[in-house]
Amino acid sequence: MQLLRHGDELELRFAGRKVLSHSPAAPFLTVVTGSVSYRSSHGSFKVKER
Repeated sequence: MQLLRHGDELELRFAGRKVLSHSPAAPFLTVVTGSVSYRSSHGSFKVKER
């Protein structure tokens, strides 16, 4: 298994094959934080992100 880095890009290879790649233009994973609130009324609800 190899983890290769090319500038801002990451590439994971296993047995010579590319398993995943990650770059700012094509992210494999995005991590965010936020605060969510919701209101429920008899099974119907609304979700808002603050």
